[in-house]
Amino acid sequence: MDLKNYIGRKIRSARLSHDLTQEALAERIGKAVETISNIERGRTHAGLATLEHIANSLGIPMRDFFEKSENIENLGQARLDMELKLQSEACSLSDDNLRITLELVRSLANKEFGSFGKRKI
Repeated sequence: MDLKNYIGRKIRSARLSHDLTQEALAERIGKAVETISNIERGRTHAGLATLEHIANSLGIPMRDFFEKSENIENLGQARLDMELKLQSEACSLSDDNLRITLELVRSLANKEFGSFGKRKI
């Protein structure tokens, strides 16, 4: 998957995580629906101004479209969708619940399944 497809998939995932249609996003940024469709499918490059408008309309930093781009060959659409949903849900958590969630994610990433909140030795 090239960068154009990767960014398109990230935009699609971000749009869906905000429950927006292509039509709604296109209206928000003043572009044609076909433009959004072509960007999401990796058929056309989105210019920096367009990426900025998309990011602003979704309330996310533009850098989110480029994160982990060094691993684009291994990421599927389902993975991108899940990562963005996790990020979106984390924004609504209290500080305490976010801290617990972070500990859980770190434990899962390290495959340490001991008592919750305590590292397995």
